Amino acid sequence: AHAETYHIGIAPHNCNGPVATAATIHADFATSNFVIQEWFPYESPEHYGLVDHPYEPTHNNGYLDLPDRPGLGVELTDLALAHNTYKALH
Repeated sequence: AHAETYHIGIAPHNCNGPVATAATIHADFATSNFVIQEWFPYESPEHYGLVDHPYEPTHNNGYLDLPDRPGLGVELTDLALAHNTYKALH
């Protein structure tokens, strides 16, 4: 909010997986002073296999498009759910 008040652009950091990229891209599109987004187009196929429609491999000359799918535009795959289980702490 302060950066926007003073007309300063922002460049969000994102070194996480494809779900975080989807969320960050949505925030970028909703931010008037957004300038550039960090993302990593060189991840492994397993990385992109965590979601059904990852944003990163679909870039167009370095630009990412906001999809018209509901929510963040990605859903976790069975692969992601099988390999990333959790344990209840109680």
